[in-house]
Amino acid sequence: MNLGLDRSARNLVIAATAAVLTVGSAAAVVATTDHGPAAAPTTTWRIDAAETFGRSFAQFRSPVPGNEFDLGETGFVESGGTLVTMMALPNPRTAALDQPTMIGVDADTGNIRWTVPAGDLGGCAAEPLRGKVVCYSSSYEGDPTIIGFDARTGNVSRTSLPNDWRVLAIGASGDRLIIVEGDPESDDIEAHGGTFDTPDTGWTTTFDMGTAWEDLYSDQVLTLIDETGILEIGGSTAGFAVDSGRILWSTAISECSASARIASGRSIVTRTECRSGRVPGTDVYDQAGTLLFTTDSTSTRRPSLDRPSDVSLPLVIDESAYDSSSGELLWSDSELGAASHVAIVGDTVLVRTEESESALDLRTGTRLWQRASAGNPVPTAFDGRNALAVTSEALIAIDPHTGLTAWAVPLERLGLEGRGGGQSLTTTRTGVALVDGESFTTVHTN
Repeated sequence: MNLGLDRSARNLVIAATAAVLTVGSAAAVVATTDHGPAAAPTTTWRIDAAETFGRSFAQFRSPVPGNEFDLGETGFVESGGTLVTMMALPNPRTAALDQPTMIGVDADTGNIRWTVPAGDLGGCAAEPLRGKVVCYSSSYEGDPTIIGFDARTGNVSRTSLPNDWRVLAIGASGDRLIIVEGDPESDDIEAHGGTFDTPDTGWTTTFDMGTAWEDLYSDQVLTLIDETGILEIGGSTAGFAVDSGRILWSTAISECSASARIASGRSIVTRTECRSGRVPGTDVYDQAGTLLFTTDSTSTRRPSLDRPSDVSLPLVIDESAYDSSSGELLWSDSELGAASHVAIVGDTVLVRTEESESALDLRTGTRLWQRASAGNPVPTAFDGRNALAVTSEALIAIDPHTGLTAWAVPLERLGLEGRGGGQSLTTTRTGVALVDGESFTTVHTN
């Protein structure tokens, strides 16, 4: 998994040309490569936080963790053709964000569609709900409220919540709004499934989970994938059906701590015993909450990137792959157990050890390629075809089946020279976005 610039990539970087155009407030860069139009990026744009906000030291921030504290997290919520992010002035004296402002950016052109004051937000859903970025008011606000920012227009709508709700997390799945609220120090946690206008009239499920307030991280409480929700509070986890709130599995009572991930429509739950600290194994559940099989894996490691392309693909747990329905052991590879990083992209497993970088066929375990490790960044995104990473020189795409560089865009052409690796890297409807505090850049690859 050589994510540095090999000979072909260096030639590609040298061959890349750019013409800088002005499109609204965004700088557009057209790049060409010798890999042909099907493989090469086409257009990019970049906007600057200080220029857009109109103040020096302004920074982009992800709206998902809210703005009660400055966690330094960058990112956006994508809805249709709009990327919604937040701008603010970091205050080093208070560790807060001053003048937080939501901003809607046209995903194709980089034009700024709207900006509106964000207000005091406790957090936002990572996915949109019927075209809205949905957030909840800060715990310091008097009346608990759900706030919706229309991704297309920036129009703001509000729905009041019951006064005794203290919201811990929020999520959106299809047309359903999921709200987690309660008092973790009293082991009193409830999840509600409703709509934006009527968030308290759908299902309600109580969970026997808790922790100290200072140990609660709202952006880690709730995960929604494939119509399954996962709650993680105080080392306990529980899975529930998004459409009904029915608890599918829970480790809150029987185990000391557990971690869970979802892959290929399966919940993979690794348990830890309270007294001994021993990991007795890993349980795999389907979306109906049926326990499909249990392995004796004692590892709690998970892939750094977990993007299988098909629900029928095997599940990788520690150094082995299992049939996702029957639990049949399909293949094992000791390098997986010794790897410093494992990434699942499509139907391929990318493996890095101290000595080598390689790829395995996810279905068979066959080694597709291998070479000496170059110590370059691991991929942090997958566009359905290539694994993506940022090196010190370029944004690059690696074909996981061959290990070859599919394309590369020099960072200097993106206005990011000398800032490689400092951006969050996320795929979008049209390509890939790089966001750091100072700038927001996208490269169109589709």
